[in-house]
Amino acid sequence: VDQFQEAFGFRGGKFGKWVQQGKNAKERQGMLNAAYDALMDLADIIGVPPRAISMNGELGIAFGARGSGSASAHYEPGNVIINLTKTRGAGSLAHEWFHALDNYFQRQRDGATGPGREQNFITYAPETYYQHKQNGQRLPAIDFEAMADGGKGRRGQIFIPSRFKRDEWTKIEGVRPQVGEAFADLVNALNESPMRKRAWLIDKGKENGYWSRIIERGARAFESYVIDKMQKQGYHNDY
Repeated sequence: VDQFQEAFGFRGGKFGKWVQQGKNAKERQGMLNAAYDALMDLADIIGVPPRAISMNGELGIAFGARGSGSASAHYEPGNVIINLTKTRGAGSLAHEWFHALDNYFQRQRDGATGPGREQNFITYAPETYYQHKQNGQRLPAIDFEAMADGGKGRRGQIFIPSRFKRDEWTKIEGVRPQVGEAFADLVNALNESPMRKRAWLIDKGKENGYWSRIIERGARAFESYVIDKMQKQGYHNDY
């Protein structure tokens, strides 16, 4: 445990009560060893120091300790923690880590996170935007400037108050322009790829269906990227 914490600097870690030491005291240690190797491989693939994996020490990790159900793993933006289930967590680490990264950059925007899913991940609004101080409505910067100049916003699906008052809006930044542009490029690439149509078909055209969510498409694209990079570098890790 000490070696794991020293390597990555997680805020904390936890084992669920169903994750015992197991035969020969190896159940917990086995999960920890598998996660250690996978996180080391992930750091190598994306080109960051191992301690950067924990998002400046803000990220926590749990093994079979938080919730139950059909999910193999999940990320909790409110608690900033990844949970891997005891029986099905293997294979989900890169996917959930991308959710944590997605949430990390949105949290860098002071006051920009909230109870709704779209408030907590940068892929929902990659570039600089303005947010209404009372109702939380967002406007892309280019649309805000158009409204401020007396024009109309370009996006018809965005609610525009009938009486536009510039001082009721706050400019949301908090991340370097290069980061916002990179996530915007990612979102555009995902929206233009065949993945979008496949996800829509799986969701049977349901609005805001699970598979069609940009955060899910982003995480699945990232895990595929990790698998591809590993194969090209001649090694394999299925955790």
